[in-house]
Amino acid sequence: MLAVGDSEGSVTMIQLCKALYEDQGNEKDLMQQIFEREGRREKLLEQSKNQSHKQPTKPGKDAKTTIDEQKKEDRIKHELIQLEEDFFNRVGL
Repeated sequence: MLAVGDSEGSVTMIQLCKALYEDQGNEKDLMQQIFEREGRREKLLEQSKNQSHKQPTKPGKDAKTTIDEQKKEDRIKHELIQLEEDFFNRVGL
């Protein structure tokens, strides 16, 4: 049983299933494995981030990529505006 109270003085009694209050035997080991795996994952992500900042970029490549990305963004914006206009024309607003 679990009793939960609030600031107004109300108390609620809740009956818990055995899985929530009895040790399942391997829970501690499983949680340790999860924390270790996430710790390794964070380290790898940090290393990857640091390596990407250290890699030299080729001159002119960034400018071309930026222009291509800007063109793609403009095209998507135009398509969204067109879709929105078509929608409102069909709905009659």
